[in-house]
Amino acid sequence: MNLAMQQQNQRKRDVFLEKTSIIYPEVRIQDMQDASLQPILVTVCFPGTLPRHLIHENMPIQIAVSVCEELRSFTSPVIEAVSWNVCNSEHSLHSGESDLKSCGSPEGDIDTDHFASQELPISFVPLPRAFNYRSSQDWDNLSQQIQGWLITIPADSQQWTWGRDAFWLAFVGANPTFPRGKWPLWDVRVTLEGPFIEEWLVMSAQAQSTPSTTDDLDNILQQIWFEFQSHVALFFPYPLVSDS
Repeated sequence: MNLAMQQQNQRKRDVFLEKTSIIYPEVRIQDMQDASLQPILVTVCFPGTLPRHLIHENMPIQIAVSVCEELRSFTSPVIEAVSWNVCNSEHSLHSGESDLKSCGSPEGDIDTDHFASQELPISFVPLPRAFNYRSSQDWDNLSQQIQGWLITIPADSQQWTWGRDAFWLAFVGANPTFPRGKWPLWDVRVTLEGPFIEEWLVMSAQAQSTPSTTDDLDNILQQIWFEFQSHVALFFPYPLVSDS
């Protein structure tokens, strides 16, 4: 390693205090040939108090996720983030060999009912066991279920924003050539906004043609499925597909 590279790495370490852990996600066997890594819900706590004069509105937190080299041609990690005050001084969160304490709320313990007690009931998950991410009909049924749930909850809630993005993932899963070709109308209360759909529209505008082969469509649906799993885990940190 040359001197310039050493100095560059040192500057990076000076800006960000790094904490590294190795996590082993659950593997779900789909059929005789395919398997998938299940989403992981990771809580990051920040122990201690900070001097007020150092705090500003946009505090950068760098999060990096990598997979072993032999899997990199098959999958790419998708990171979703939402702010939650779920840490506390009584409960220890183990990450690798680290033990994070004294974080967040001063009283009480984290329990498995946190999400159920704090969030609105989510009617479209878990998905039925027979759900097939390669089936446009399954995605269409799911998008309609999400839309039906979405229009019944407060539009200024985090759940609505999360549900809207989940809707667009399912909608594109059902209509992978969108906005080209034919596609059904959706409820106007579901706005055409959100990181996924906005990026999708940009990529579609730049694309020279629509997916033309079964392999092209399968790759698109597989990526949407990976993103959907990761996204849904933000508010539903349980098995996404029902076992019954």
